[in-house]
Amino acid sequence: MAHLITFNTNKFDVSKETSNPINPIAGESVLIWLRSEVAGSNYDVSAPAAEDWGWYVYINGGGASYIVGASADAKDPAVEAGWTVQLHKTRSLKEKAPRIEQA
Repeated sequence: MAHLITFNTNKFDVSKETSNPINPIAGESVLIWLRSEVAGSNYDVSAPAAEDWGWYVYINGGGASYIVGASADAKDPAVEAGWTVQLHKTRSLKEKAPRIEQA
């Protein structure tokens, strides 16, 4: 199950982002910020990579793996961008399957 977080802010300067070669959607800057915030913790965060819906990173640590995606509706730099951040925990089939108790 994915968790979605939405917010509006002008904290991230999307004009300085790398151009998304797949689809011109911003999102890299919030993931760069997240990566810097997590630095020094017990979690490893990959460099942001482009996807057709925005940008994503992999986060590994604490015995778990996550994919964090980000995209922004940032057409007008004078207006706060609308951001969507998605958090997906990578789960094994065993973790996804319902528990079946034996009699």
